[in-house]
Amino acid sequence: MEKFGWPMGPAYLMDVVGMDTAVHAAAVMAEGFPDRMSHDWKNATQLLVANQRYGQKNGKGYYRYVPGDRARHDAPEALEILRATARRLGVEQRLHTDQEIVERCLYPLLNEGIRILEEGVAVRAGDIDVVWPSGYGFPRDRGGPMFHAETIGLRTLYEGLLTYQKLFGPMHWQPANLLRQLVESGQTLAQWEAARQRA
Repeated sequence: MEKFGWPMGPAYLMDVVGMDTAVHAAAVMAEGFPDRMSHDWKNATQLLVANQRYGQKNGKGYYRYVPGDRARHDAPEALEILRATARRLGVEQRLHTDQEIVERCLYPLLNEGIRILEEGVAVRAGDIDVVWPSGYGFPRDRGGPMFHAETIGLRTLYEGLLTYQKLFGPMHWQPANLLRQLVESGQTLAQWEAARQRA
């Protein structure tokens, strides 16, 4: 994700935020959006928190931290906790390509952006594209999440979500109704917005 342009990847972000804080925030979001957010004990961050790994605040998280030094260091013990749990749950361990990592981190974000447009939470795709680079670290040179969705193609996003849905189930991977409608009609987000303004 850092190669893609984010200031930090998700594991390092959890360590900086505080993994116990992240687990609590995820539980609150899962309670508010149970059909869109999962909160189960297969989650890597939850497993590490259960093993008293809270991130930078206690020097142990996804990475290891030395007192007086906020730099991250490899933490083989964290990997072993996750590997042992994967073995126990029968989760196949494999290498992931950079492309898969980016897709699995971004596709739910892009889909959720389209969903909040559909729900009227955001009025324009451009509003989302201003907020994410300014407040959440989305790479500015990528233009924002909705611009990025249009850049890769809405059909690519839609088909990618369906591919991951077959692998992992509907949680996080159910395409927004608006995304499906746009792909079926061949419309872009800009065309959809223009049609709404005319209506």
